[in-house]
Amino acid sequence: MKRVLFATSIMALALSACGQSATDTPAGNSAATDAGTIETTGSPATIGANGPGLVPTPKFVENAAISDMFEIASSKLALTRATAPEIKSFAQAMIAAHEGTTAALKKTLATAGVAVTPPTAMDERHAGMLDELQKAAPDKFDAKYLDEQTQAHREALGLMDSYATNGENAALKAFAAETKPKIQMHLDMVSKLDHGGADETAKDGAQNGM
Repeated sequence: MKRVLFATSIMALALSACGQSATDTPAGNSAATDAGTIETTGSPATIGANGPGLVPTPKFVENAAISDMFEIASSKLALTRATAPEIKSFAQAMIAAHEGTTAALKKTLATAGVAVTPPTAMDERHAGMLDELQKAAPDKFDAKYLDEQTQAHREALGLMDSYATNGENAALKAFAAETKPKIQMHLDMVSKLDHGGADETAKDGAQNGM
């Protein structure tokens, strides 16, 4: 019963995140300078080597699109390979949420007349992360998925924070500001899953011969 209620709460949180405004962003989430940080608390890391300052518009569009592509692809994989029901529910919510931000980004680019075309394929780093996830052993998959979700969302949060603060295009700055609290909500959800031991289900099953 607890697993069912938890899975339901994940979907509800994801849906509520879609309706948040930028003013709802939790305090203390300014971008950090350490791009390797993947912890679930503290300041987020930024994508790439742009640091916490100015992210050029083409790079912002590229990174935002790639981030969504990775989230969608890795979460589709989790729907078929994850063991914990809570993680599968989270993965389904991530697919819907990031398909939504992808559509919003494209709409913003079109209505604002920004002459930047989002990439249609992931970069080498994210493709490598997806490949590592695909190769994860059954009893390691859930933990690997949560680790990669933590890293990806921290990077995405840093990206949105950087552009919302220092971006060059007003429409994209508004998009980043609107998207930032949604990413924070996803990061909070990952943290709750991780700290709640959701990824232990597969390990327990393996130890018990399931």
